[in-house]
Amino acid sequence: MSEADLSILDGRLNYAQCWEDIAMLRSALAVKPGERVLSICSAGDNSFAFCLDKAAEVVCIDLSLPQLALAELKWLALQELRQSGLLTLLGLNPAGRRVFLYHQLRDGLGPMARQWWDGNESLIREGVLDSGRFEQYLSLFRNRILPLIHRRKTVNALLDLEDLDAQRHFYNKRWNNFRWQSLFRIFFSKQIMAARGRSPEQFAHVNGPVSAAILDRTKHALTEIPIKSNPYLNWILTGHYPNLDQS
Repeated sequence: MSEADLSILDGRLNYAQCWEDIAMLRSALAVKPGERVLSICSAGDNSFAFCLDKAAEVVCIDLSLPQLALAELKWLALQELRQSGLLTLLGLNPAGRRVFLYHQLRDGLGPMARQWWDGNESLIREGVLDSGRFEQYLSLFRNRILPLIHRRKTVNALLDLEDLDAQRHFYNKRWNNFRWQSLFRIFFSKQIMAARGRSPEQFAHVNGPVSAAILDRTKHALTEIPIKSNPYLNWILTGHYPNLDQS
């Protein structure tokens, strides 16, 4: 990776959320109480999950300073804010006092994280979980592309389904139409993703049509995984996570 590539990573928040299945990661690594864990930071969520397994120490590393600043802010907010304040700062409650909450936490941040967030308060105002380049790309899909494919009541009907048979029937009969396939393939093409959602370097060694593979994986998620167990799908389609009022 060149110095120019590193400078881009140093200045840009690529991910505000981790998109891997944390339950799978925890099961695969099987961290034991008292162990030390080295974790790629990204948005911090996966690293935090290892604390649930009572790791003695979790060390986060990342090429991107903004990713480390994000994880530091999230970790401090988890410790210092009540649930309602945490959800507000993250962007999962209505806006109104997010920057105020940040200033409540600010002095507890290290110099690097504090300097970065002081220069990017606009991201806090919009909601931390929406601030990553990838999340903004998904928001663009949700707000601009998806309405051209399905009405909101169709999206809600999909999310209300209770079993896999109903999901498969719904996908085949109502969801998987021409507009879904064509606009999905365009929006999630390698060219557009590299320009708007990911870094071009992430596609340097990718061969073949990316959009076809993503479309196939999306079909799997919509027809083979219970929707009620998939919070990621809810956020992509609605911008919210379900059941946040449950402790």
